[in-house]
Formats: sequence, structure tokens, C-alpha cells
Amino acid sequence: MGRHRTSLRLEPEIWAALFDIALAEGCEASDLVARLRDRVVKGQLSASVRVFVVSYYRAKAEKLAPLLSQG
Repeated sequence: MGRHRTSLRLEPEIWAALFDIALAEGCEASDLVARLRDRVVKGQLSASVRVFVVSYYRAKAEKLAPLLSQG
């Protein structure tokens, strides 16, 4: 995978979440962005990162929901 210099405008909370996801998945945030960049329409990378972050946390929440309802 080639290296591209990419400038993203993201809210601080999205950056923090992206770095947290990268840590949890054992990779660098730049690796996640590169994977997304290879799959999105040009000019939509910032939106794709936001959707990825929300989707990641929604998937985690769905896994936890049954555990939280027990009790």
C-alpha cells in the first residue's frame, strides 16, 4: 500500500476515538485511515472516518446490550 499524505479535518473527539480504536485493534490510526481511503469516493474521507468511528462503537454497544439488560 503506497503512502499518501492526507489532511483531514476532524473534531478532537473523533481523532481521540480513532486513536483509541487503533490502539484496541493493534494498529496505527494512519493504517485505519489508509484502509478507508482505499475504499471511499475521493473527497469523502473525513465523512468516512466519522462513519467508521460511529459504526465501530455501535457494533461494540450491540455486543454489550444483552449483558447490560441482564441483571
